[in-house]
Amino acid sequence: MLESVKIGLFLNDDKVTLVESDHNKPQKIVSATVTSSTDTPFPSDLSEEIPFVALLQKLLRDNKINPGPAGISIPAKEVLLRTFVLPWMSSTEANQAIAFEAKKYVPFDLSDLSYTYHSMTWVENNRKLLWVIFYAIRKQTLEKYDRLLKQIGCKPTLYEPSPVSLAKELIIKKHLRLSQKTIAVIHVHEQYGQIIFYEKGIAYFLREFTLPLSTGNKPQSIDTYLVNEASKSFDYYSRQFSKQKAEEVLLFLTTPDRKLAAILAQELSVKVKMVEPITMVGSQRLTGLDSFYACGVSLKNSPLRSVSFNFLKDKSFESASLVSWNIVELVPALKTAVISILVLAVIFMGGQWQLKGNEKQLHSLFLNQGALASVPVDQIQAQMGQNQVKLDEYKKIPVRTHLTPSLIRITRALPSGVWLKALRIHYNSAGQIVLNLDGYVSSQDFNAQVKIVNEVLSNLKVDKVLSLSNLQITMTQKEIVNNHAVLYFRMESS
Repeated sequence: MLESVKIGLFLNDDKVTLVESDHNKPQKIVSATVTSSTDTPFPSDLSEEIPFVALLQKLLRDNKINPGPAGISIPAKEVLLRTFVLPWMSSTEANQAIAFEAKKYVPFDLSDLSYTYHSMTWVENNRKLLWVIFYAIRKQTLEKYDRLLKQIGCKPTLYEPSPVSLAKELIIKKHLRLSQKTIAVIHVHEQYGQIIFYEKGIAYFLREFTLPLSTGNKPQSIDTYLVNEASKSFDYYSRQFSKQKAEEVLLFLTTPDRKLAAILAQELSVKVKMVEPITMVGSQRLTGLDSFYACGVSLKNSPLRSVSFNFLKDKSFESASLVSWNIVELVPALKTAVISILVLAVIFMGGQWQLKGNEKQLHSLFLNQGALASVPVDQIQAQMGQNQVKLDEYKKIPVRTHLTPSLIRITRALPSGVWLKALRIHYNSAGQIVLNLDGYVSSQDFNAQVKIVNEVLSNLKVDKVLSLSNLQITMTQKEIVNNHAVLYFRMESS
């Protein structure tokens, strides 16, 4: 059973949306924009994640949300959605067959991906078929989300594609019903559009497209472009997936546009319903589908019932296990060969098997015991206990090479006008950071210099990652450097 999701997250390029829920009811919802630093002293993939980690920590701290089980709704641009049909087969055969078939539709090596799928039995022209809804994501992307959650003290319990989270939230808000066979969701943002086709709450097809930049002279060109893209998507879906016409279109716009809704309804010959993407939690109000994604992934009891798409329950497998389906044709011949070999082996070995069996078993046991053959059992158990204690102690030895993130946090704690003369950092026997630093403060007057030194101390002590609560100012002294009055300071932690 899926562990209760307490925190739901949705992260895009420059924004974080966080929901704290109690079972299926959001308690708090917050959102903030990420401000990336362009002057990071140690640029890398990990340093690009630091602004997100810092912002998430601040949101948790400022809103008094305790870290706990968390789910992430993964943006559609980071996942692959493919839908295909297979001949019906048992569940034990399905995993291998689905992975084999997916290789035709996924432009990456399956060994680099994590994937999840849902299969459904379908009858067409008196033939039983297997409809497969297949989602895949790069393992490197999942590792990024793992690092983010672990650095803020959360335990990952659910990684699901955002179209799934959106469907769950739309069902909760009663915009979508499981009884609806085909419904399209169109989301129009400032620079892109997205259309998703759902059948009974499950996304079958997703398409994203960029919108032309508005020049101000012909604003209607964007509406025309959107109508054309929607028409192409509807035509493709009817050819590839379902001959049945969509019952309804849910239209999400940044700014409500009844004229556009009327045009879509006329061109597509379908009912169009405008939905304002607004989430209210108490006095908190958020606008945009980001909040729908975060709320949807935070639901403990999914309204999709038995349907689950969770990348943490990876159904991928070793590629070496793939076998060509043509081997089925060789099964009769293989059975005959195996039986013949077994009969010959029994005739050849039967006379000696029973005689040598016990002797071989006794010799094997003696070899396995080796030097322990004469050692009492209680002495062996005592030695095992001692080894386990040693192993537990070895596991407590901290890794002392990952200082880069700590150095980044220290440099960011320094206000303007502060420069360091010396920095000494290492780990003590308890695995805690020990920091000694010397520096100078340049400001207009002595009181301002003292205030800045206290600010440096405060910034370092409140950083929960550095854990320098015992850091103290051990020395301050006025000095003249390059004809400027500065304040020398020293800070030390034990």
